[in-house]
Amino acid sequence: MVPTGRMSCLPCSTQRLQIEAGTPDMKISSDVVSPNIFDAHVHPDIILPLVLANLLSSQLWDFSARITQRVALATAQKPGIPSEPGQAQDIAPELRQAQQQINRHFEHLTHERVIETNGQLHLADENTRLGQKNVKAALDNIAASFEWRESRGTARGTDSIKQCIEEGKFPAYFYATFDVIRANRRGVRHRKNVPMGLTSCLDEVAIFAALVMTLPAQTVDTVVILASPAHYTAFGWNSAGQPWWFYGKNALFSCAEWHARVADQYQGDAQLSFEDCLPFADRIISINGTFDFLTGQSSIPEDSLAQIVKMLDTFFGIRLSQLDQALQQPRSTGSPSIFAPMFRELLGVESIERVRERMIDRSGQNNDSAEQTVLLSYRSLSVIDPQPFLLAARNSPSCRRIGKTLGSLEQAISVVQSVTDHESIFGDRTRLAMPEETLRLDTGSDRDRALLLHVLLEYMSEQQQHPLAVETLFTETDSFVCGPDFCISIMQMAPVQRPADGIVIRLADW
Repeated sequence: MVPTGRMSCLPCSTQRLQIEAGTPDMKISSDVVSPNIFDAHVHPDIILPLVLANLLSSQLWDFSARITQRVALATAQKPGIPSEPGQAQDIAPELRQAQQQINRHFEHLTHERVIETNGQLHLADENTRLGQKNVKAALDNIAASFEWRESRGTARGTDSIKQCIEEGKFPAYFYATFDVIRANRRGVRHRKNVPMGLTSCLDEVAIFAALVMTLPAQTVDTVVILASPAHYTAFGWNSAGQPWWFYGKNALFSCAEWHARVADQYQGDAQLSFEDCLPFADRIISINGTFDFLTGQSSIPEDSLAQIVKMLDTFFGIRLSQLDQALQQPRSTGSPSIFAPMFRELLGVESIERVRERMIDRSGQNNDSAEQTVLLSYRSLSVIDPQPFLLAARNSPSCRRIGKTLGSLEQAISVVQSVTDHESIFGDRTRLAMPEETLRLDTGSDRDRALLLHVLLEYMSEQQQHPLAVETLFTETDSFVCGPDFCISIMQMAPVQRPADGIVIRLADW
């Protein structure tokens, strides 16, 4: 999805758009804060800000440096020889190391672990938020993928999801930036071997794509996402036209390795080999736009799409049937990606300082700019309009569940008081965690805990059918959650007078 030379990735727009007839308008800018599996299906655009936000992470740059050092060490030890025996020559050793390091240090959560860790989404709420037709399309694709895997004897963990769907729920897959992924390991600190972070397939693709951008510009020419609602993968090639496929953290196929797989395991049936990896693939996502196989909607320029198709044909050795059917239908053109210029400018970027200069120092005063959207994904409170943080916070399944059991302000305060640690998961009070993260990781700055209390009170009042006008106020030293007849200081966890000055950020709908 992210390239270095002539890149491709997904489009994103902060314009208000109608999701489905009968559903409310939504701003993609709020979706990028903490997107879930259905957000990513309805707006594949949101993946791109995740990648760019990863480039603002000092921890990702440390991870990139580790990869570079390992490649340099292997090269010094075996000059002129690939860094590992048997390694395919048509994939840069830096890419091999990126995949291997992600595989070694990050834990991919099973469906059961997602439910255990994140809880479950309520499909009725998702239908209301995104449109029943859109949610059903994602579920149908996922169910079809499971049926295929079951027929092939490769299904694992599908029973837990089937049970969820029957109960009107779905595992709460939330996609996050590198820093949130790293923070999620707090939930497994009791284990002997603690991973660097907890991931899903989309997280892994976003990390891999960001790492690609930190490599020398000549390492990779183009990266796109080949995906379905059930699985996300990265496909790319180098300047010599040699393609590869990052299937997930445990697999990076060179063209030669893929063809050997088809010959050895599938008696030459390339389509079946692909189906066993990514059944019902339904889109290509690039920095220039997205091509939806089902609708024919495409914002990828025809010459760029033709190049992508050519490289897919080369790698897989056939024209994939899903792609062939998609190309045969009329294509309608969508708006171009607002992120493409930023990606092209940051290809082969050499330092985090350069990224910050491009994305923060030049973010400007346009609230709908690509830079502002990236800062929202990064959770920076330096955005012009912080309102999307409140909109995203309301999508917390835990807050919805807990809030509806509360009967008073005091009970809501007690939930917030039960959060053990008072440090930001980012180690930075100028960035904001979502309530779901504050509850799950049992830590949060005063600002994080204030947002948690705000949303809990909203769900409590909704349950009591007495709408409560709640506002959250951030000052340089404290945070306050206020209603018509109360104001709670988060630092003191006690009622105080509403601050009259010193307010730097206000979160409210009114």
